[in-house]
Amino acid sequence: MKLNLGCGKRHLVGYTNVDEIEPADKLVTLTDTPWPWDDSSVDEIYMRNVMEHFADPDARRVMAECWRVLKPDGLLHIIVPHGMGKLAHLPSHLSFWTISVFNAYTGRDEMHNEFMLGVEKQLFRKVSLRYRIFDRWATWLDTIASRYPVAWEASGILPPSTVDWKVKAIK
Repeated sequence: MKLNLGCGKRHLVGYTNVDEIEPADKLVTLTDTPWPWDDSSVDEIYMRNVMEHFADPDARRVMAECWRVLKPDGLLHIIVPHGMGKLAHLPSHLSFWTISVFNAYTGRDEMHNEFMLGVEKQLFRKVSLRYRIFDRWATWLDTIASRYPVAWEASGILPPSTVDWKVKAIK
């Protein structure tokens, strides 16, 4: 089973399109947990421009539910505005996603694992992290920023507009 969470009007073929408003294949409020899917029953979760609308602790609760319903090695694909980019600071955006947040969720920042997810073990393994910079030089800049995200963020030049993040559930 594949889920397109927070689909809005963007329905994907081959996915169960989920949102809290119509039109959706299934109506679910993502902050109301547990979700109506069994543990380890979902192959893939896709969320585009969804996670930035959750403040803490709701963002952590949604991430924990993603882990719960994903099968071992199930794919979680999240696209969000980068926390330093212009798109991040819209009034409806309640959380800001940078490399530190992604590293905490993948166990690459052990100091924050327990704080972020309330657990001491790594729940996700990074598959890919791709920065998108909307600029005429975007192709090669995207590649550099994606390969060296910590250095790119520290430089402060041309903040990425969006982040395309893929992880797999570790179980």
